Amino acid sequence: MGDKMEVTTTLDTREFDASLAQYLDVTQKDMDYVCNRAALNVAIKAGQATPLADSSDIDALPQKPWWPKYVAKRISGRGVTLGGKKKKHIKGGYTRAEARKVSAKLVSNRKKRRGYMRSGWVPAIRILSVRKLQALQRSLSGTAGIRNPPGDAIPAQPGWDVVATIINKAKGANIVASAALQTAVDLAALDMRQYIAEKMQPTADQFNA
Repeated sequence: MGDKMEVTTTLDTREFDASLAQYLDVTQKDMDYVCNRAALNVAIKAGQATPLADSSDIDALPQKPWWPKYVAKRISGRGVTLGGKKKKHIKGGYTRAEARKVSAKLVSNRKKRRGYMRSGWVPAIRILSVRKLQALQRSLSGTAGIRNPPGDAIPAQPGWDVVATIINKAKGANIVASAALQTAVDLAALDMRQYIAEKMQPTADQFNA
């Protein structure tokens, strides 16, 4: 996970790793298949567990002491789209009414992107879903049609070092989404444990009989 500069976070994967080893033994599937399937499960659960930005916090942004300077910079710098037309002003060349409109527009845009952090898991889910379904006729990138994908994945390949990687590139993901990722890892481990228990139950029943 990370911002523009790659940032990593430390997770407790001991239970997940132990479950994955047992799951591999029970399913008798190839390691890369099992690894990619587990990574897909983690990515899906991480997306479900990653919270949306708090709408009330966004509404409170205009009350922040730094907000007027931020609005002024947006007006005098790159410009802001209002009413479908992009207006660019020189520094100081805007009215209070325009500043209020721009402020409202910025708040509205942030609300529309409340799920930005969560969307960082989508590319990984797409990529690993394609690999799971073995839909080779489709792009294995899984990010077709997404401009500047907020995430990525590197599926596991057959070999000695079998590792599947999921990446959330959303700004601040290393802080906000870390707890969600740990939750996802724990839940994925639980899923594998339940599957193992179900597979082993007939054997246990036969032994007890």
